[in-house]
Amino acid sequence: MLKSEMRSANPDSRSRESAPHSSRQVKDAGYEMEQQQHRVSNARKTAIVERKLAKWNIGIAALQKTRIAANCSLKA
Repeated sequence: MLKSEMRSANPDSRSRESAPHSSRQVKDAGYEMEQQQHRVSNARKTAIVERKLAKWNIGIAALQKTRIAANCSLKA
């Protein structure tokens, strides 16, 4: 018996294969949505930090060469 014949003989297996939203697809979609929200959240945080740095006239390259001292002031 061919696979196509088996599918037509067993209607339950056919409906499972063609189900538009299997539990795996739903889990994958949920994971993708969570990852997208995380990326958006990181982008917002980056934008806030970027605005603060621009306000203080500090460049990203300068931050790579500095550290924050114990009293929270920037030191080179």
